[in-house]
Amino acid sequence: MVGEKASARSGQGAEVIRHLALHGVQATVDEVDAAGRPIGQVLETYMNQQDADLLVMGGFGHSRVRDFLLGGATGALLKDPKFPVLLSH
Repeated sequence: MVGEKASARSGQGAEVIRHLALHGVQATVDEVDAAGRPIGQVLETYMNQQDADLLVMGGFGHSRVRDFLLGGATGALLKDPKFPVLLSH
């Protein structure tokens, strides 16, 4: 998702695709501009538009203070899940 975090930049997904290909995983990337929306909301909307069955994402622990101040995609998606989510850490 481009637009919510300063570290997100266009084209970053291509690096992930190359890494996965080295390990025999065929994947595609879709870039979505968050347009200032929370990442959890953007992912939920995208999942619905794609009629996806499963969201696979990394779950990284941060301090409760940081999550409270900055939010957290993992927490937002697990708070009221609308689809299955597989977390990997």
